[in-house]
Amino acid sequence: MDFKLISISRHRLTTDGEGVTSLVALAGCPLRCPLCINRELLALGKVHIVSPEKLLENVMKDYCYFVATGGGITFGGGEPLIQADAIIDFFKIRPEGININIETSMNVDIPDDKLKKICEETTMLIIDTKSTDPGLYKKYTGLENERVFKNLEKIKEFGFEDKCILRVPVIPKLKDKETALKEKEYLISKGFNNINVFPYIIRDYMDKEALNR
Repeated sequence: MDFKLISISRHRLTTDGEGVTSLVALAGCPLRCPLCINRELLALGKVHIVSPEKLLENVMKDYCYFVATGGGITFGGGEPLIQADAIIDFFKIRPEGININIETSMNVDIPDDKLKKICEETTMLIIDTKSTDPGLYKKYTGLENERVFKNLEKIKEFGFEDKCILRVPVIPKLKDKETALKEKEYLISKGFNNINVFPYIIRDYMDKEALNR
């Protein structure tokens, strides 16, 4: 199964996991977040079709950095788990010493066996929860968050909750820090303890009025 690839960002230090990482941005996302930092990168015209073998050839140029620092590859996007089959194929050919992280919203319809395989092989799942409140979540992303919690429950059932970092954003004009901290406590009650509350950074090119519409 080939990847639909947007870009590869090399030499990222402790931004997307431990050590030096290469961020592999994959195309496609079910969410429509107005403050998405990758909106322009997700344009369909910029997609490249790349086999797992070709991707491995590309990232292997930094193999020494990965091994020396405990780093590796982080699949992001977009929503990388849309391309779960290609990621699973990549697991089969990765050499020893390359960690693989996945940045995901977990709002994907993925079969249990594939989700379990992803959890087994992935070093770290970095999950942006957006909001635990269904109303706030839909207002910000355009979708319900039922699948997010279904997948989190499955991860807990599989016993891989310790591989997860759950990110709880403070979203300008939508969710303040106090609300985010309450969401953190809720997620802890669901059995996830590695939780990062953080503020969204508004970049100059973002639509700063989008949340007022």
